[in-house]
Amino acid sequence: MNFKIMRKLFSALLILVFFSCDDTLTDLQVNQAAPRLVIEAILTNETKAIDGAPVLPSDQNNYEPKDNAVQTITLSFTSPYGDLEKQYATGATVKVRNLSQNKVFEFNEIFPGMYQSTDFTFSDAAQYQLEILYGGMNYIATSKYIRTPNINFISQGQDQGVTKEWKEINVNFDDPSGEDFYHFKMSVPGKKEVNYIFRYGLDGVPFNFAFEMEGRLETGNFVTYTLRRYNQSTYNFFRKLVDQADSQGPYTVPSTELKGNIVNQTNPELYPYGFFLVTEESKGTVVVQ
Repeated sequence: MNFKIMRKLFSALLILVFFSCDDTLTDLQVNQAAPRLVIEAILTNETKAIDGAPVLPSDQNNYEPKDNAVQTITLSFTSPYGDLEKQYATGATVKVRNLSQNKVFEFNEIFPGMYQSTDFTFSDAAQYQLEILYGGMNYIATSKYIRTPNINFISQGQDQGVTKEWKEINVNFDDPSGEDFYHFKMSVPGKKEVNYIFRYGLDGVPFNFAFEMEGRLETGNFVTYTLRRYNQSTYNFFRKLVDQADSQGPYTVPSTELKGNIVNQTNPELYPYGFFLVTEESKGTVVVQ
C-alpha cells in the first residue's frame, strides 16, 4: 500500500501534534512565591533505530547507542519568571527500584543536583519505582518499561508533507499491539529541535508519515532522529506540556501548573514538577539529500 493511500485511510485515526521546543522539563518557569522541586528522571535505553545495512545511501545507519548502564536524574527548583540562574537540589538520596526483580539502583551525586547510576539495567515490561528523599520529604513515582519498535526504513521527499516546498523525512515502522502513543523527534545542529507527539492505533499495520521541520531541512543537513513509545498517561503529560508551550509567547508566564506523575508522600500538597519515565528510544541519523 503506497503512502498516499495509507494517509487517506488513516488520517481520521492519526492524532498528530507538532511543536518546536528548546526547553526541557527543568526549564519550566512558574510564577509562584516559593520555589518548588523539579525532578527530571527520564531514563532511556537507546537502541539503533534501523538494524542491518542502510536502506538508502543517505541513511548513515552508523549511530552507536550510548552506554545505557549510565543514567542520570536531575533535581532543581522552579524560579520566578525571568530569573535565568537555575538552583539545584543537592544532598538528596535517589534510588530507582526494579519492582519486578526487587533490584535497587543507587544514583550518586556527581555534580550539584545531578545524580547518576552506572549499572542500570532495563527489563522488558518491568515496573520501576523512583524513590527520592530530600529535605525531609519522600517523593515516589512508578513507570513501566515499554519497548519501542525499530524503524523499517527512512526515506526523503518533498511532496508528501503538509507543505510541498519543504524537504521531509519519511518514516516507516510496524505498530505492535498494546500501547499506541508515540514521540518522534528530529534535531539538526544549530537549529531548533522538532518534536511530533501522536497516536496511531492500527496494530500490525505499518506506520508511514512525512515529518517536516518548517522548511529548515536543507541539503547536507545531518539529522538525528529518535522514536519513543508511550502509555496514555505519559502521552497525556507531554501533550499538556506541548499545549502549554504553544499557547504562550516568549515573555509570558505559564497559565497553569503542570503536574507530573511524581508524588510527595510526606506532604501531597507540595508535589514536585517533572516526570519519571523508563523508556526505550530508537535512534538513528540521516543526511538530507
